[in-house]
Amino acid sequence: MAYLSEQSGSGGPSAPEGPAGAPQVPAPEPPQVPEPKGDGLGSLRSIQALVTVSIIAGPVSMIVGGVLLSAVAFGCALVALAKVRRVEVPEGTDGALVQAVRRQAMVGVGIGVVALVLNAVTLALLMPGIIEAAQTGDFSSLLDGAGMEGGSDGSAASEGGSSSGSSSVWG
Repeated sequence: MAYLSEQSGSGGPSAPEGPAGAPQVPAPEPPQVPEPKGDGLGSLRSIQALVTVSIIAGPVSMIVGGVLLSAVAFGCALVALAKVRRVEVPEGTDGALVQAVRRQAMVGVGIGVVALVLNAVTLALLMPGIIEAAQTGDFSSLLDGAGMEGGSDGSAASEGGSSSGSSSVWG
């Protein structure tokens, strides 16, 4: 109670004193956290990177033949399109840069969809032959189906190769 009587008797505002008579330090205020703003023009760089990945990965997946890579391309394009829709255009600008990136993201989505569909169809058509070759252990049937010579049946010798019966391409 002596502590309360000392504070109330002073008549004016004073710094509260601790138990040993030292001034009490007020508790530090929490650090100011900036309020999250909407995605601004600064996020266009990451959006452009996602669009670039989607536009490049789609055609590369057609060459390599990967459903996974085309799915990554499609996913990057969708994320870029979702992010570019949240970009707030500052007042006083016409937003041409945002519109260009939005158009590129839509092109990336188109490329990703086409690549994903074509790779999925190719996988569906080739999967029965791959499974059969894996079960039988005869992978030369995959080469025969592609119009390439398997080399195990001696067809190279009958097509103008050496007639000694070897299956070597060089004779």
